[in-house]
Amino acid sequence: MKKWLKFIPILVLFCLFHFGAFGQYKGQFRGISAYEYDFGSKLTGFNFAGEYFPAHYLSFSPSYTIFFPGDGKSLELGLNGRYYLTEKMKQWYGTVGYGSLTRIEELDGTRKTVSHFANIGIGGMIKFSDVLGINPELRHQFGQQNNLVFRIGVVYFIN
Repeated sequence: MKKWLKFIPILVLFCLFHFGAFGQYKGQFRGISAYEYDFGSKLTGFNFAGEYFPAHYLSFSPSYTIFFPGDGKSLELGLNGRYYLTEKMKQWYGTVGYGSLTRIEELDGTRKTVSHFANIGIGGMIKFSDVLGINPELRHQFGQQNNLVFRIGVVYFIN
């Protein structure tokens, strides 16, 4: 199971460079701050992400999520590739990527668990203005975790 997870970043990079000849969105940046809920572990948290378009309709989005468990600390790092299906005021996309969740139990401070997983999901960017919008997203995580994650956030269209 872990062996094929190593090929996901390579596949995403291949797609980014392969489709890099197109340029309508090329060079566009977005910033996202969001609320995230993990249905499997029942964790809630805040997500901070960026998005960059190296090619038309294709972007990558690194993210950092801080979860608030009842005891201890929990954070998630992720990198997702997105392919946009529509343009204009409502932009819908499919996403695939990789993530890592680190959880530290506060009771003894020595119990640390790290789980790695792949993401697949759908989402959208709904514009309210030229610089502001909303970002709903639903992802399924599979691998060492098998959870459904919902995220709703505010998008800042930087350029």
